[in-house]
Amino acid sequence: ALYGNDQLRQRLTFALTEILVVSDQNSTVGRAVLGAADYWDMLGENAFGSYRQTLESVTRHPMMGIYLSHLRNQKANPDIGYYPDENFAREIMQLFTFGLVQRQKNGAIVLGADNLPIETYDNDVIKEMAKVFTGLSFSSYTKNGAQASNNNFFLGSGVNEFQYRWLEPMKFFPNYHEFSAKTLFSDNGQVLTIAENSSQNQASADAELDLVLDALVAHSSTAPNISRKLIQRFVTSNPSAGYIERVANAFGVEGDMRAVIKAILLDSEARNPTVLNSQTYGKFKEPVLQMSGILRLLQAQSQVPL
Repeated sequence: ALYGNDQLRQRLTFALTEILVVSDQNSTVGRAVLGAADYWDMLGENAFGSYRQTLESVTRHPMMGIYLSHLRNQKANPDIGYYPDENFAREIMQLFTFGLVQRQKNGAIVLGADNLPIETYDNDVIKEMAKVFTGLSFSSYTKNGAQASNNNFFLGSGVNEFQYRWLEPMKFFPNYHEFSAKTLFSDNGQVLTIAENSSQNQASADAELDLVLDALVAHSSTAPNISRKLIQRFVTSNPSAGYIERVANAFGVEGDMRAVIKAILLDSEARNPTVLNSQTYGKFKEPVLQMSGILRLLQAQSQVPL
């Protein structure tokens, strides 16, 4: 973070951790230290790729699975009063993609006939979305000190071993995935629906997830919502509508992160020297960035061999 040659990658990774959040306030995340470090590495490796790929890696990462509780999420069983956990299904829409309300390309909120913001989803959509993320569990675990393939959907959250279960992407277990028809969110008047799948195998569950992730990132409100968040973490807390729109145009339908970060940092609003004396432009640095800046200024070094 101080002296690496990939400073822009490090800063973008940090920004992504503030959007695609996991926290060691969760006791398992706090104890599964290799998994938590791997989550950061995953965001770094994908930082200059597509936001679509990052979102899939986040969705399948066991750290996110335990933090937002879609790890070992099962299809509904009304006979015993069990229904899928809705936590991740809600947050992937609210925080990770298009947000709570419809937005124009420049970030402006879209109003309905009643002059109120148009919501992007409701509780019924959350319930339907939760079905998409059923059947995911660990793909690997440690057996006799080595990595082994996991075939037990209910494998526990052990952390007192090399933690292979926390390092490898989660996989679908078809017996626990909900393959019924689903009616999900809408965009520009088009409702995303998924037909009932008779194949009921891992490949069809993977295909269903791909379809939903594609639609989430391509949603017309995702580009301005995520672009605004990234501008706020690099340049200014209150970007103009024009600034948001220019970055959102670079985002595209898959979230071209290389184009996005270039658009953010090379925009005229980011490089105009007239804002230096403005008291309403810019952002407060996060405490960890203040600290890393001080350490870099003072040329701090560690005596621990790395």
